[in-house]
Amino acid sequence: MYKKSSYEANPIRGLRRFYSLTKWRLLSQLHRGSFLNELKGELKSVVGALVEYWHICAGLPIKTHFVRIATVNPVLNLVEESRMVAGDGSGAFRWKTESKREVYKANVFTVFEQTSIGPNGKKGRFSVLEAHDWAVIVPVVETPEGQKFLLVRQYRHGADSISLEFPGGVVETGEAPAAAAARELTEETGWTSQEIYELASVYPNPALQSNFFHIFIAMNPVATRTQSLDENEVVDAMFFPADEIRAKMGSGELRHALMVSALYFVDRFLAQRKQNG
Repeated sequence: MYKKSSYEANPIRGLRRFYSLTKWRLLSQLHRGSFLNELKGELKSVVGALVEYWHICAGLPIKTHFVRIATVNPVLNLVEESRMVAGDGSGAFRWKTESKREVYKANVFTVFEQTSIGPNGKKGRFSVLEAHDWAVIVPVVETPEGQKFLLVRQYRHGADSISLEFPGGVVETGEAPAAAAARELTEETGWTSQEIYELASVYPNPALQSNFFHIFIAMNPVATRTQSLDENEVVDAMFFPADEIRAKMGSGELRHALMVSALYFVDRFLAQRKQNG
């Protein structure tokens, strides 16, 4: 990222912040393999930041300047650089949980209230919803008429509307997400696949929820048994042309946000598969 260098007048907090930012600068360059080539520029940024910090502590006027900070994405293993247009870089730091208490427990989730302290010392109370992980599986079938998706149609109580979705459901305690996806496919449609791939695991809503949404694709499933639904499930399974689903996703019965996410990863997988032959 690119940011305006700014350290708080609190010496301990300022030094801690300076150490963290400098550490990530150096680690990012080592990761990139160009540490020696860029060391000169990095040392210049560090010296500039030290001078600015000394000016703040001494109460002297400072001249703001831009310094480059490259951050390493620990998941994708990438070095990311961009220009920061607002903020002071604190958004990249975790908050510390000071306390946590259960507020409400339902059959599918539990609500907690927790008090957390931010990197700038601010303290706040936040609601966190904890639930089992979810898994969805997108069945893809190649037919003489073209590519088709197998979807399920059911009433959703929260939205009070009919929803057209890919098969999916809750990952039970101790169950692997892949096993849950395969189980949901069989229970809701009666179809099974010997070719299932895991595509991604994303947060449904990281602002409030702590669980993951696991996305899978099932290539060329076949009908092997009848539906085996839960007591309160009323589900219809049916095939649709894949391009029709793509064109209508986000409208009508296809407004489930997690299905939009699943379709994105499925299409990316299929494109890569086609490219690789």
